Amino acid sequence: MSKPYTRLLADFIAGLDFSAFPEEVLAQAKLLVLDSIGNQLSGSREPAARIVTDWIAALDARQDCTIVGTGLRAPMTFAGFANGVMGHSVEMDDAHRDGLVKCGTVITPASITCSEAEGCDGKRFLTAMIGGYELMIRLGLAVNPGHRNRSHHSTATVGSFASASVAAKILGLNADTLTDAFGVAGTQAQGLSAFLDDPHSMTKPFNAGKGVMTGLFSVELAAKGLKGPNNILEGEEGFFHAECEEVDFDVIDSGLGTTWRIMEEGFKPHAACRYSHTAIDVSHQLAINHDLPGDAVERVVVRMSPLAVRQTKHKNPPHVISAEGSTSYVVALALLSKKPHLVHEDFVVAWEDPSVLEFAQRVDLEADERRFDYMGRGTEVEVFLKDGSSVVAEAALPKGEPENPMSEDEIRAKFESLAGPIVGSADTAEISAMVTDLDALEDCRELAALLGVGQTKAQNAAE
Repeated sequence: MSKPYTRLLADFIAGLDFSAFPEEVLAQAKLLVLDSIGNQLSGSREPAARIVTDWIAALDARQDCTIVGTGLRAPMTFAGFANGVMGHSVEMDDAHRDGLVKCGTVITPASITCSEAEGCDGKRFLTAMIGGYELMIRLGLAVNPGHRNRSHHSTATVGSFASASVAAKILGLNADTLTDAFGVAGTQAQGLSAFLDDPHSMTKPFNAGKGVMTGLFSVELAAKGLKGPNNILEGEEGFFHAECEEVDFDVIDSGLGTTWRIMEEGFKPHAACRYSHTAIDVSHQLAINHDLPGDAVERVVVRMSPLAVRQTKHKNPPHVISAEGSTSYVVALALLSKKPHLVHEDFVVAWEDPSVLEFAQRVDLEADERRFDYMGRGTEVEVFLKDGSSVVAEAALPKGEPENPMSEDEIRAKFESLAGPIVGSADTAEISAMVTDLDALEDCRELAALLGVGQTKAQNAAE
């Protein structure tokens, strides 16, 4: 018989105190917050985010919380929804390799939105945010790969519980209420990876936003007395039984409160599916080391893990966001551009150049389970040239993983590149400084105020 994991995690979150965190955990958390804010600001301009934002604005509801980068405000749950969509819209949000979850796109929007609604200090923000990472990563590790193999999008499903934990912690709710909120969240936690079958779909970022919304919505209802099943995770009719065939129960609470899984989170230097990042890194290495002109290439073979091929298989993306999810396209762009980092704007520009999409038709993917673990990130790229020769290189992990990290300077430069075009250099610097000293911030509404005027400022500057 399994442990009462639902209550165990609720007790952990309710009892978590800021004093528990080592300095390296706080430093990592602040960089993750900064990185996620950059993604939200940049994502505020993308089509899915604009559709959601327009819909929320038309509701003409209470104006409690900031919708990042827009100058608009909305009720807490709806603002969190919009900000979550934004955070997952430019494919540069942080990721946990084995948990198959994008924590920042759920947890940071939930943290910003709830802390603004509550007017809490930065220490409570960080406590809730770190607790959310621990919960989301551990649940992701527990249910995957089986959960993913059933076509579930873990960022949305597992993220619903993490979002609820963040909201409950910031709003000061006890473990009983959080247990109810988990029950309500788990009852509706959903998100499918069907967007992989239809590259026209916009539901990938939608799923992330819905994960935020589900958690916040569940906490608001539980706080008003709505009861949820108190064994939603481990119950016979609960989440684990419904969502996967095998569960690694030990990873849920092994080292809980002493081993901080947030340190395992990876940062993304490229605006692409994480499964394509090793291919981008290797392709760049080949292009630079061998000075490969595009017209000399006959074809390219990318050998990857089976799940990597499944995630990034489309050769004919219909729009920019879909292109960022295509290994064939990102390899073509990496080889042709020779740029060490492919940011969202690189894809926007490349989309106007038909030669990149044409090159992508010559890039084939091969699943090689004998060499690369099913969920692994190892990748080999072989470029066959028209003169009959070929060049090949491989790497085990992409840049940004803990074993191959981005430096703090690189992460901050990435934030500046994402935030700067939206809020300008002065506010970008102020946001960075505020997040760096987040534990000293007395009222998180000050941070939210900096994030809500970006689109208006950008428009005003252009006029």
